[in-house]
Amino acid sequence: MAIEAMKAEIDGGAVEGRIAVSHQSPNSGSRVDAELKAERLDLDAATALARSLAGPQAEWPDEVQLSLDIGQAISGGQELRPLVAKLGYGPKTIRLDQLKIGDASNVMMEGTGSFDRVNTTGRLALNSSAASLGQITALIAPLAPAVASRLNAMEASPGSARLKLTLDVDKNAERADRANARVALELDAPQLKGMATITAKPEVAAMRGIDLAALQRGEFSIESKLSSERGRSLLALLGLDRAIAGGEGAAQFEDRWRGYGARRCG
Repeated sequence: MAIEAMKAEIDGGAVEGRIAVSHQSPNSGSRVDAELKAERLDLDAATALARSLAGPQAEWPDEVQLSLDIGQAISGGQELRPLVAKLGYGPKTIRLDQLKIGDASNVMMEGTGSFDRVNTTGRLALNSSAASLGQITALIAPLAPAVASRLNAMEASPGSARLKLTLDVDKNAERADRANARVALELDAPQLKGMATITAKPEVAAMRGIDLAALQRGEFSIESKLSSERGRSLLALLGLDRAIAGGEGAAQFEDRWRGYGARRCG
């Protein structure tokens, strides 16, 4: 079933585009194609409409191709301005051809990526820029509240901030049931500059099935190198500002350690 050359009003926002839902053979599963363009769109209302067209189903479709070009999007009460996304997934690949998300405080995030689910290889790159480090902190707070709390403890300094995250996944030559994964996080702000690199060997089955719980239980290592023109800011980030006096000049910090994700016991 498809709605071609659609012009509709969803919760007060005018939307144009196309939505198609197909239930293929039992071995192929379901597929959803959507191309939507609007000056304003409530994503929760649009999602409810898509689910009503698809009918009752407990899981996500087996294949999705989605293109969004929204001037102002509302999701869970949060305003995104703009929201541009072109992505898709299927049994063999996951693609993020374009991602551009902004908010009312002029924080912008852009990204691209592609993953081969069969061979467990791929790359994801995300870049974020803002007028201050505090705006970057607000962006990552829902995902990493502990990190955001440490960043907020640093002394405020005027100036723009940039955050870059890259994820690379490749085959593991030593073990066929494992993959090599590397996450690199770069920060460039007036208070703090540096990089943190996380390496891991996740299970191939967990990555193919996007099993987040299993991925969190694997072994990993972290290497970090940070520097600050104000030593006190770096001490605050490390939680040592109350234990060590001074810190008025420049400071650097390097660390390397290994660990395991959360494991269930009993």
